[in-house]
Amino acid sequence: MKFIKYLSLFVAAAVACVSCETGIEKEQLLPAEEVQALVLAEQSDIVINADNIQKDSHESISFTCTKANFGVPVQVSYKLYFKTESAETLAAESTRNIFTIDKQTINGLVVNQLGVAANEAADVSAYVVAYAGESDLCTPQSNLITFNVQTFKAALRNYYICGAFVGGWKIDQAVEIWETAGGSNIYEGMYNFTDQGDGNSGFKVMPNRAWDGGEKGYDYFENDGQFSSSSDGNLQLPAGIWQVSIDLGKKTIAAKGYSQVDIMGSFDGWANPMLMNYDYASNCWVSASTVNGGDEYKIRMNGGWSESYGGGVTVSDSIPTGFVIEGGDNIRVPGSGQFYVELHADRTPWVVTYKAAE
Repeated sequence: MKFIKYLSLFVAAAVACVSCETGIEKEQLLPAEEVQALVLAEQSDIVINADNIQKDSHESISFTCTKANFGVPVQVSYKLYFKTESAETLAAESTRNIFTIDKQTINGLVVNQLGVAANEAADVSAYVVAYAGESDLCTPQSNLITFNVQTFKAALRNYYICGAFVGGWKIDQAVEIWETAGGSNIYEGMYNFTDQGDGNSGFKVMPNRAWDGGEKGYDYFENDGQFSSSSDGNLQLPAGIWQVSIDLGKKTIAAKGYSQVDIMGSFDGWANPMLMNYDYASNCWVSASTVNGGDEYKIRMNGGWSESYGGGVTVSDSIPTGFVIEGGDNIRVPGSGQFYVELHADRTPWVVTYKAAE
């Protein structure tokens, strides 16, 4: 009993020492009013064009600031912000006082986050703030630098997703996920992530249909809490239907779950929904049975009308393809005959096509 008593006293004393040391270390951080503002180096104008916006061009811009001093050695995180007169966005984060950003990402930030029209030039300002470890202490905002950015209207690009739902990791059949807008670096797509045997479905994001080292897993992204990591670092979602949103510029990934995708229409008097099933081989959602030329319908989520999609712009009756948007009008089946409805939800906006029944 004495041994236990003395051991308890020793542990208590050790904890007290650690607490004291921690308190002293915190007190050594400079008071907020004594932390010096950073100095961000001037930046020359940035021109983005068809050649340097390509994802394999590797043309980047570096922003450099002075190092932060909080009075004690501490892990510092630096944040770079871009702004215009009407908008502001976080451009990059780093544990070093230098930020290297490729022109593809800069174009996406300026066009999609700051609202500058593509193929136009605009003045963009930047500043930096540094944070001391996990504390709330930060440096005052650095000086504001201003430079001109010539944006570019880029063609839509795609990445790929390969996982358990793609025929059991068939890399040569990895499914596409497309940018929401050319040069945005933001990709969205809806897929049915099938159960890999443990209630989850693992996958990775990659620039090519190849295991060439460019694939991105759980540790690459900051996620919204829907994802878990497998033992080998794959991203995992609970098995089911998920809309995935990927921001490669900010290295974030988010997901929105659905219980089902169906269509409701005049083919059954607007009475009973027809399920749509995901086919990874064609990377689209296909109606369980056919519809007739002249029928009208809408695409619904979760078996109800709170989120439904209708006709946007129909290309033509001879080319039975159309965009569908949330809250749009009824979609009319073109031509005559019987068709399977195909929903391509790996892009923005979604696209409907038709396959003639044999």
